[in-house]
Amino acid sequence: CLMLRSVNASRTEPSTEPISPSEVCDYLRIDYNDHDPMISQYCKEARQVLEDGYLWKCCITQTCIDKFNEFGEMELKYQPVSAITSITYTDAAGETQTVADTVYELGSINGISHVRLKHGQTWPSTRGHEDVVTVTYSAGYGAAETNVPEAIRQAIIMYAGHLYDNPQDPPPSWVLNRIAAYCDSRVMP
Repeated sequence: CLMLRSVNASRTEPSTEPISPSEVCDYLRIDYNDHDPMISQYCKEARQVLEDGYLWKCCITQTCIDKFNEFGEMELKYQPVSAITSITYTDAAGETQTVADTVYELGSINGISHVRLKHGQTWPSTRGHEDVVTVTYSAGYGAAETNVPEAIRQAIIMYAGHLYDNPQDPPPSWVLNRIAAYCDSRVMP
């Protein structure tokens, strides 16, 4: 069976970050909080880089939206998926419809979540244009920073620390290699 990939994916920003400025200050051995707003921004940037460049996962739970050109087994871009909120589509008349949750289920192949039909069900007919199917779901390790695996938290601290020490320079290869090492199979549930 061919696995469909989204043609357009988006997500909300999490309500909190997995790392606080004080944790980065501890890592850098800074004993004052004058730079907390700047370090907070570095924590956010570090999380985003790790999520999109290394993990392909959401650290803190976020609402995600993937769009597909048709129905089928649909691979969801952001992981780990905790729940599918809704699946909508444009019908032949051009109206937006919602697929009943009795039609589909959340599956997993090699740790990658996907949407598939339940046994004996069929997908509805669509209008037949781009972005005709929209899957809205929740992805992330949980709502609190304590839900994020420690290896990911350490990688964010290291990256944010590098940004603080070298705001004009991209991380050198040794920093990226250490981050990649933090984000290896230890953080794959």
